[in-house]
Amino acid sequence: MKRMRIGIYVVSIFILFLYLPANSAEFCGWATSGACETDADCIKGGCSGQVCQAKSEEPVITTCEYSECYNSKAYGVDCGCVEGKCQWHMVVAQNTITKEDKNMQIKSSSFEDNEIIPRKYTCDGADVSPPLTWSKPPVGTKSIALICDDPDAPMGTWVHWVIYGLSPDTTSLPENVPSQKEVLKGAKQGINDFRKIGYGGPCPPKGPAHRYFFKVYALDIELNVPSGATKQDVEKAMKGHILTEGQLIGKYGR
Repeated sequence: MKRMRIGIYVVSIFILFLYLPANSAEFCGWATSGACETDADCIKGGCSGQVCQAKSEEPVITTCEYSECYNSKAYGVDCGCVEGKCQWHMVVAQNTITKEDKNMQIKSSSFEDNEIIPRKYTCDGADVSPPLTWSKPPVGTKSIALICDDPDAPMGTWVHWVIYGLSPDTTSLPENVPSQKEVLKGAKQGINDFRKIGYGGPCPPKGPAHRYFFKVYALDIELNVPSGATKQDVEKAMKGHILTEGQLIGKYGR
């Protein structure tokens, strides 16, 4: 009976290893049992109180079904003690991305969050882009991108602005960014849903006010995307490379 139990255990471990994909974002790692006080309490990540830290660009806690989990140095991750749990983390330029880095603050001197966008920045006025500022991005940022769209448009989300390739030390955009493919010392602009390069302001049909989301992204790469790209092109290139982001919502109706 004892040999049978050992055999079942060995087979179970073997099956577990078979189903752990290389470079997976859902695997666990070895760790000491119970809570940890320092990084030294962890052995390459793993479970603590049946909660495991998975490999990710930022700490993402996943439920672990095993008291001891698979470990491999090949995944290029390290382990540390975060809020009393042994957790996986990726190190970016000597700094671990944590929840405190999650959101950037973005604002405009022309309107408050969830308030009305002045007519000047719409198709009913001069139709120039509004001034924007945001907080300093985290260490490890290689470029900044910004997208503005309207999810309330009758035919689906309408894209008003796509700008990317902004240098990592950029923390603002001036009013009236030119409608050119390249601006601001090398930044690129994409095509909006008016089929034009650069910014196209709110221009909703008559009815309730629409919401316009100005979303800024700090990226860990420089996007290899040419000027004139669509929002979908830029979002595809950004996938898996967003360190942190923020958004400002403006409203406009007619």
